[in-house]
Amino acid sequence: MDNAYKSPARKLVSFFKSSRDSWKEKFQNLKIKHRNLERRHEYASDNIKNLKEEVRQLKSQISKKTEDIKKKNLNHLKETTFLKKASNH
Repeated sequence: MDNAYKSPARKLVSFFKSSRDSWKEKFQNLKIKHRNLERRHEYASDNIKNLKEEVRQLKSQISKKTEDIKKKNLNHLKETTFLKKASNH
């Protein structure tokens, strides 16, 4: 068997084992980070959807309130105009 390495096998085994273990640890840490980022992204996406829906509802409420105020102002204007005409006659 032709040995491609010049170092003794016992040293190579130790080196390859530590190399594999450090690669494995690094990969597992990256996997955990990736999973956490995916969860944060999912949470943020859900949060954005909820906030957009809340904004839509609030805008709708504002429009309704604005319409109510306009109607009240119009009615008040009509009443005051009617009272002015009535008091002048």
